[in-house]
Amino acid sequence: MTKLKRSYLASTLIEKLTWVRKKLNISFILDKKKYRHSLLNFTISFYFLAFLITTPISLLRAIDINWHSINYVHIALLVVITFLQAHKNKLSYHVKVSTLILIFYSIGIIADYSLGMTLGNYLYFSICILLAATFLSLKSTLLILLAIVFTQILFMGLTFFEIITFKVSPLVQVNNIHFWGTHITAFITLIASPLIALGWLNKSLKSSEHSLKIANENLEDAQKKLIHLAQTDELTSLPNKRALLSYSELEFNKFKRHQNSFSVLMIDIDFFKHVNDTYGHDAGDLVLKSVANVLAKQIRDYEIVARNGGEEFVIILQEQDKNKSIKIAERIRLAVEKTNTQYQQTNIKVTVSIGLAQVSIDDISFEDSLKRADNNVYKAKESGRNIVII
Repeated sequence: MTKLKRSYLASTLIEKLTWVRKKLNISFILDKKKYRHSLLNFTISFYFLAFLITTPISLLRAIDINWHSINYVHIALLVVITFLQAHKNKLSYHVKVSTLILIFYSIGIIADYSLGMTLGNYLYFSICILLAATFLSLKSTLLILLAIVFTQILFMGLTFFEIITFKVSPLVQVNNIHFWGTHITAFITLIASPLIALGWLNKSLKSSEHSLKIANENLEDAQKKLIHLAQTDELTSLPNKRALLSYSELEFNKFKRHQNSFSVLMIDIDFFKHVNDTYGHDAGDLVLKSVANVLAKQIRDYEIVARNGGEEFVIILQEQDKNKSIKIAERIRLAVEKTNTQYQQTNIKVTVSIGLAQVSIDDISFEDSLKRADNNVYKAKESGRNIVII
């Protein structure tokens, strides 16, 4: 498989990984949180409308049966749900859920105290558990269930010892310990159990979300490593030609828009084949690393030096005119010339020939500038090597 084909496959894989990661992260994790907030606000609005309709009816019934004390409770709960509706976009998520649960829990307790255990009371307590299972954790749902069961047992004890008497009795109402025990058991088995199952499902969903988040992070790490591998020369750890072309395309487009000039240095190690033939390829690799380190120290952080292949390197100097670029190229040439590469018991010294070219308004692409720099390298070789040609 050719280097070009490997580079293309790596680029395609990176694009696929990026697309998958964005879809996983944005579509599932972020949208899920937004969905839960929207669902909670809708639930508050729904119950607010329900209270507006049912509260007047309950007030009329309370007046009809001469049960005036409960009027204040109805009004207070209506005020609370109205406040919640008016400020639902300002209050925090957990404050809204807790307040909504507290409203229905209060209604259930008042109903227990006033009417004793009735089928209607199950509805209010079930709404508490349903809200907790939908919007809170499984642990919170279990705690609310225990609070409700404790409330029922408490009223059962108070009824058994005749500590309380109910304000209003239904037409058929048996309030004894057997009645309460039966209804508590029914509440747990028929109503609470499926709602707890919903809470467990919610917990499982959160666990899956956490696993997906970890998988997403691992995928992101793998993508970064793949990008690094695809754009880095394995021997010198410099950017490779693929990275060079990506960088140069950005610089060329910037030049076309803003006329920010840049220079291209094509650097070729002189007599590199002689180094390999004389000392071996291990020595040649060591020389390449040594030259790469020297070149990397001669440029600014926002500029690039890349291995173009073999013993060739390319440097892009940003916003440098012709004279400054020549000075920098000469400095690089001298730095390489003064460098000793230690291989076993031998000091290896090499020089470089440098071809310099400045980007031109007539260039169609970066390749035009690079080709001129490459031609100047050949001129430097023909002129005796270890020189800079522009």
